[in-house]
Amino acid sequence: MRNPRLWMLRAATLSLILMALLSGCAPRPVHAPTVTPTSTAKPTSTPEPTATPEPTATPEPTATPTPTPAPTEAVARRTIDPDGKMVALTFDDGPHSTITRRIANCLEQYGGLGTFFVVGDRVSANSRTLSRVAAAGHQIGSHTWDHKNLNSLSAEGVASQVRRTQAAVRKVIGTAPRILRPPYGSANANSRAVIRDTANLAVVNWSVDSEDWKSRNADAVVREVMKNVKDGDIVLMHDLYTSTAEAVERIVPRLVDEGYQLVTVDELYRLRGDTLKGGSLHFKNPL
Repeated sequence: MRNPRLWMLRAATLSLILMALLSGCAPRPVHAPTVTPTSTAKPTSTPEPTATPEPTATPEPTATPTPTPAPTEAVARRTIDPDGKMVALTFDDGPHSTITRRIANCLEQYGGLGTFFVVGDRVSANSRTLSRVAAAGHQIGSHTWDHKNLNSLSAEGVASQVRRTQAAVRKVIGTAPRILRPPYGSANANSRAVIRDTANLAVVNWSVDSEDWKSRNADAVVREVMKNVKDGDIVLMHDLYTSTAEAVERIVPRLVDEGYQLVTVDELYRLRGDTLKGGSLHFKNPL
């Protein structure tokens, strides 16, 4: 027979073991690790490129006054035979910054001088050209202020055209013109009287019209001049057209080859013993 006390002890022991096992085997809740959220940094915006400033426009350099040129060798040794053939080449409507200089250079190359009748309202913008041409010995005449027909103006209008041009030219070259060519060659007795009373200018037209203003063609200009020119003539041209400059570069050496001396209007009259009279109309030097 088994010992009852032993069975009781065993039963108590088993109960304790069973209770311990039951309490020790209960699953513990598995806690997910707390993740500390990493703050997502906002992407740094790429800065817009700094605009490259537009380059500052370089100002045009201040023009240096053109020094007075020395006369060309041909002009410096120039002598005029009063008994020789002469022709006065004259140019209206300038000054022009390139064409006037081109014509003057050609004349000087052959020992000649010309006469430039300038429009007053073109003088200031082309003052360098005017200074250069006058300093070389070419004669400067007036072609009024803005090329109006003098016969259509009042006496005061004519006087204003004369006075303003005289002042503009004097400001640039230091002396005022002594001769005037009226626009279109139009100056009636009343206009000439005002010109005389205002500045005592002689009124000078022409005896040969090159018609360069009409043809605008160098060949035509050369033909027109060479078939008509004679001793003592005053030839009308315009220093506005490239075709005129081209024609002059062909006319000048031909005239020189034919024995002509290229003179100013003033020289033409003075060397032939004639006088340019204020207010009087002149076409050519009487022979």
